[in-house]
Amino acid sequence: MPTAPNPELFGHLIEPVKFVFSWAGLMPIAIIISGRFIAELMKLSGRRTYFFQIKIPRFIGIFAKDDEVVFGFGAFIVTLLTVGLVGGRGSYEMFRERFGLDLGQFTSTCVLSALTTVAITTVILLANRAAGALRRKTDPTLQEHQQMIEDLAAKRARPVPPGQDEGDNP
Repeated sequence: MPTAPNPELFGHLIEPVKFVFSWAGLMPIAIIISGRFIAELMKLSGRRTYFFQIKIPRFIGIFAKDDEVVFGFGAFIVTLLTVGLVGGRGSYEMFRERFGLDLGQFTSTCVLSALTTVAITTVILLANRAAGALRRKTDPTLQEHQQMIEDLAAKRARPVPPGQDEGDNP
């Protein structure tokens, strides 16, 4: 017959879980990942040097730089405001009921915002890549351009007979 878990041990284990799934752990990871995804789609005009990283030795070490930092923080803040204003206390209660963790209202809102930010930026990135792949297959100008590149590469790969200039290669 199984025994009930030791509440004292469980209490000590819940604190690291709260830390990882809070604004101190999950939020920086979400900022970095979503910032990288958005930076693949757009660039900012100014060139400043920003660097943001989260490093947990032997577990995780990821970083974002320049545009990735700006886009990541921007996306997270917009999502945090949206979740907080639209969901409010309901988002906290939903998180507590569905995930079974009572992290507190602000921390729960941060966790939901982090997860939502990464989910939204992932969908946007995948949709953009799918649209690009579809365009490459259906756009006649892009197909013609690709054919020209392949023709030039094939022409370049043919050996040039001695005494003949490369420009004369038919």
